[in-house]
Amino acid sequence: MITQMKIGRIGLAAFLNKIRVPGVESSTYQCVIDWAREIAAYVIAHCPRFSKVRHWIADPHTGRINI
Repeated sequence: MITQMKIGRIGLAAFLNKIRVPGVESSTYQCVIDWAREIAAYVIAHCPRFSKVRHWIADPHTGRINI
């Protein structure tokens, strides 16, 4: 899963749209704030939907997320 995320080959909208999976007409999804491109880096580090659990992967000293 981690390798797939790093190379962008994961079942998120951006990848599914790129390989033309039926029913995935767009690489974006409705985030809490606006439409965003659904790529792993965005979902992991920025999507407000996951802000409450993001601290699990943040550096305990800096609070930064190293994707």
